[in-house]
Amino acid sequence: MPAAVGRSTWPTPSGEFHVAHKEVNPIWDVPPSIQEEMRRLGRPVVPRISPGPENPLGDLWIGLSLPNIGIHGTNAPDTVPGYTTHGCILPE
Repeated sequence: MPAAVGRSTWPTPSGEFHVAHKEVNPIWDVPPSIQEEMRRLGRPVVPRISPGPENPLGDLWIGLSLPNIGIHGTNAPDTVPGYTTHGCILPE
C-alpha cells in the first residue's frame, strides 16, 4: 500500500512501537515544533485544529507509543505517496 512518510528534514522514526490510542475525527493539538515552523514560514500560528476539512489528520488518528507520531488520514491526498510529513505515516 502506498504511503507518505517523513521528509528528509523531519524523518519518520524507525523502531518498534505499539498503538497507544485511536481517534475518529481527531482534534489536532499542533506540536510546538510545528508551530515554530509555521512562524518561520510566515504562516498563522495555530495551536489547535478542530475536526473537519482543514484538519491535516483527516478523519482518523492512530497514535503510536512515540509522542506526536502516528498513522492518520489527510486533507491533502495528493501528498500520498511521498516524503511529505512531519514524521507521521499517511496510508493511501
